[in-house]
Amino acid sequence: MQHCTQRLCILEISNAAAPLVNLNLQDGEVESFELVPIEKVARIISEERAYKPNCCLVIIDFLIRHGVLTPEHPGYDRLVFALRP
Repeated sequence: MQHCTQRLCILEISNAAAPLVNLNLQDGEVESFELVPIEKVARIISEERAYKPNCCLVIIDFLIRHGVLTPEHPGYDRLVFALRP
């Protein structure tokens, strides 16, 4: 992966509002959306290659900000350092 800066915009959507979001999947960029427990997402990115690397960075940032990925996790300091220049 080449070194670049990515900007992340955070938009909180309640579970009640999520089905109301107008999704246009016609551009081929996204195949579908699925609500998955965050613990499962964390397992998927650590064990599989189901997501593109740049998507994993956004997920890892979310896991850190929400306390799912904690300093006790091996490599935590390295991840935080890499994400927060």
